[in-house]
Amino acid sequence: VASADPPPTALVETEGRRNSSGSSSSTFVHNANAPIEDRLRVFHGRDGVKAAAVFDGHGGWQVAELAQQRLLPRLVESVRRQRPCNEAGVQRCIDEAFDAVEEEFTQAARQAFKLGFGQVARVGSCALVVLVVDGVLYVANSGDCRAVLGTLRGPAQVAALTHDHNAREPREQLRLSTDHPGEADIVLCKRRS
Repeated sequence: VASADPPPTALVETEGRRNSSGSSSSTFVHNANAPIEDRLRVFHGRDGVKAAAVFDGHGGWQVAELAQQRLLPRLVESVRRQRPCNEAGVQRCIDEAFDAVEEEFTQAARQAFKLGFGQVARVGSCALVVLVVDGVLYVANSGDCRAVLGTLRGPAQVAALTHDHNAREPREQLRLSTDHPGEADIVLCKRRS
């Protein structure tokens, strides 16, 4: 999945490399846990495509690292190939990018598991992606990473742009039950004491 050495734990901005279209991207690592499990990536395009993503690692940094390296580049390239974009096309690009990164991790985890490294199944990551295409904002999340939109014009207002994908949420329980009919134990939540 990623190298065995954890990344640096200091706040670091890695200045993005410019490609032939003049676009750049940046990645950040922020000191919190040791080693930090979370990642961030920002993409600045000169062609009307901008994106940012936050990856909240769980049980380790490896999946967040993989997602940081793969998700935005895959998504931005897909959107660029599809232009001019409409909402359905951008949604398809987002879904395909998330699915591709999940499949890449799943394949790597299966190989690691076959080699006796079962702990890899306990590592994961939530993700939040914000994408701007030609001035239109798109937001996608997986897990419990949240996006809110606030305004300071007039009275301060805040609106949730995402909802959590958490088995404790009734909305998510309904989705899981619908996606897995006949599996009575599809939702089992542990309560922390």
